Amino acid sequence: MSATVHWTVTWAGAGQSGVFPDLTTTSTAAFRVAESQALNNGG
Repeated sequence: MSATVHWTVTWAGAGQSGVFPDLTTTSTAAFRVAESQALNNGG
């Protein structure tokens, strides 16, 4: 499985502000399949 999150950070403090645009975080994980089923529609 893989998940990707796209985000933007807007910040302000001490009289200043800014933006970090177009940030991306991606993570992957492996899972063991405990059960699998198939469907046969005769086609």
